[in-house]
Amino acid sequence: MDKKPLIIVSICAVVLLVLGSLSNVVGYQTQDIENQSSVSRGNWLYVGGSGPGNYTRIQDAIDNASDGDTVFVFSGIYCDYNADVWGGAVAYINKSINLVGENKLTTIINGRYEGHWHMSGLIVAADGVNISGFTIQNCDGGHAAIQRCNCFNTTIYDNILKVNTYGIEWSGGPLTLYNNIICNNYCGILYDMGAEHSIFCNVIENNSIGIELILCIIDIYHNIIKTNGVGIIVKNCLANIHENNFINNTKQANFSNSLNYFLGLLVFGRRNWAYNYWSDWLVPLPKPIIGDCWYKILFTNAVFSFSSLQFDWHPAQEPYDIGG
Repeated sequence: MDKKPLIIVSICAVVLLVLGSLSNVVGYQTQDIENQSSVSRGNWLYVGGSGPGNYTRIQDAIDNASDGDTVFVFSGIYCDYNADVWGGAVAYINKSINLVGENKLTTIINGRYEGHWHMSGLIVAADGVNISGFTIQNCDGGHAAIQRCNCFNTTIYDNILKVNTYGIEWSGGPLTLYNNIICNNYCGILYDMGAEHSIFCNVIENNSIGIELILCIIDIYHNIIKTNGVGIIVKNCLANIHENNFINNTKQANFSNSLNYFLGLLVFGRRNWAYNYWSDWLVPLPKPIIGDCWYKILFTNAVFSFSSLQFDWHPAQEPYDIGG
């Protein structure tokens, strides 16, 4: 009897069994990787566009999102009034999500509702929120394009914030703000208290006040701050303001310190200004910055004040190539 066919069949069976086992292993590994990836990147929810199941309101997508999800907003104009938020807003972000616009030039959040209501654009009320890819405009009447409400570790990048009372209104809670165009607002950026903030690589222009800082610890660098009424106002801050371009602001910079804070600066040697370019100071000498100090006399209403100077001791002689 010829046993070769049986041997061949047996070998084929073994090979098929091994391949089947390997395919199961590969299948399980692939499934595990897909599961891990889906967990790490979260789900995607879509607003606008023509896809089946897409939301029409940004708020509806946020309400149905979970922490770690991404809400992607297609190009269009979004101005839905959210009456559940005090003062009104287009969207109230209370989840740790990524809110992403398709194109910052054509994905528009408008703070005017039916031409007469005034409201904020986005109110952030959750930790770890990332916002990018929007134009947020017309949030006037005392409102802000983006406003903080009890949150930490927010990142805002690659947006256009224009024609608002405040481009950014922030109080407390660490914030990273970069690669934005912030223009034609009353105040481009208002920070009131807080620490661990970073503002870098933004274009801040044509605002009445470019940046106003109050009682905060902050790092501001590599920004273009130009053609504002006042480029920057610093009030009782430990601010590291370095390597920015201050160009053709009516008043480049101003500061105001309490006397106690002023003495603290003398003791600890903290400098506010370093290596900035000033379009009105093209000499290799320290750039003086004029401000004032004040002291409220204890148990009285009397306030003692005097003019003061700070210096950028090493002003740049040419503008930095920041881009934007």
